[in-house]
Amino acid sequence: MKIFPNLDRNRTWTVGTLTYTFSGIVTLFSLLLLGDFASSIKGRSVFQLVQLMFKTYGASDFLNTLMIVSLPCVLGLVLSPIVSVHSDRCRSRWGRRIPYLALTTPVAALAIAGFAYSPAIGRAVAELLGTEANPAILWTLGIFWGLFEAATVISGAIFGALVNDVVPHQLLGRFYGLFRIVSLLCGILFNFWFLGFAATHSHVLFLSVAIVYGVGFLYMCLKVKEGEYPPPEKTERRGIFSSIAEYCRECYSKPYYLLIYFFGTAMALSISPVNSFSMFYAQDLKIDMDIYGKFLAVTYMISFVLSYFLGMLADRIHPLRASILFMGLYCVMGILSFFFIHDTTSYGVAFIAHGVLAGGYLTVSASLFQRLLPRSQFAQFSSAGGLINSIVMILLVPVIGKFLDWTGHQYRYTYLLGGVLALLSVILGVLLYGQFRKRNAESED
Repeated sequence: MKIFPNLDRNRTWTVGTLTYTFSGIVTLFSLLLLGDFASSIKGRSVFQLVQLMFKTYGASDFLNTLMIVSLPCVLGLVLSPIVSVHSDRCRSRWGRRIPYLALTTPVAALAIAGFAYSPAIGRAVAELLGTEANPAILWTLGIFWGLFEAATVISGAIFGALVNDVVPHQLLGRFYGLFRIVSLLCGILFNFWFLGFAATHSHVLFLSVAIVYGVGFLYMCLKVKEGEYPPPEKTERRGIFSSIAEYCRECYSKPYYLLIYFFGTAMALSISPVNSFSMFYAQDLKIDMDIYGKFLAVTYMISFVLSYFLGMLADRIHPLRASILFMGLYCVMGILSFFFIHDTTSYGVAFIAHGVLAGGYLTVSASLFQRLLPRSQFAQFSSAGGLINSIVMILLVPVIGKFLDWTGHQYRYTYLLGGVLALLSVILGVLLYGQFRKRNAESED
């Protein structure tokens, strides 16, 4: 398959001070896709392995969501705006994004290696203190998880900004379609061949992922070149409260930007209930983890085939319109699945439908912020949306976990909650689309 079947290979593309020929675009994409491969191997494997370890050593649904969902959100709430603002204003010989990515990569890789040794470390600490082993293991896992997520939050905030700086905007949809393909390929490889070994060979899996991520992502950082940026605006030195007030004034004073943030948050929250508890739902229905892994692999295979075309769709009709469409489909799927699931087969159908539609939303909306937010301060405005997302996740997702504990772990409610939240996102999306059209009409006048 040609990457750009409808593009002239003799033309050039520009973004900022960077100019690319067709071969330059191919080289750029290859390097960024290598980094995405390393990052996707990390994301597709570590989350599930650590989630299983928390459950294995006695964590409740509430504690699991607190650590796996809320802690990353808290870290994002604190770290993302600080790092994003400093990155926007950073000027160095390596660029304004690469230094942050290069520094956080070894931290994440070492934390992943730490997961492999957490049970041994926890047992040693418990023996030294004369306490039970499981709580000590959970504490050890929690410490490494905190380090891992701190590095991941910073990397995630900056990597999207790097893409915005070096990839021509007319190719963003196709670019993220290819990113999605790489991510799905990693998911297929891990879930089809390796997830079944999670309980018995997690030590080897963690160490392998640490090496692949550390080497692959650092190589991308060394090879991708950023352009030159105009000097940042000179600002007076302010105290912390004045800086916070300025940040809030710039990012939250316009209703249009608030709609963008809330729409993105509602979409992310819609797929969170099923994503957070799908493995536990499968276990509750006595579905073997190998079969669960096969369901995931089928989901990824379908999304793999669709991803590039969905990226083209986002480029053609705009990611905002495409996002509203997929959230509407997800709403219908979630509500129907609540009544439909009762055995392995029905679970598999609903779970695959969830995965394909959630993956479709992630693909078509990947370039949404890049298309709607100011480019010169993209990391800052993107972090402002991330703050709202983090606050909502911190407050609501543990409540969902507590609700499931209260219902006796009736995980079918995750689909109903996802459907209702998707309906909310559709409503917000329609309102945002009205504002989007109005702004476009005014700019044309």
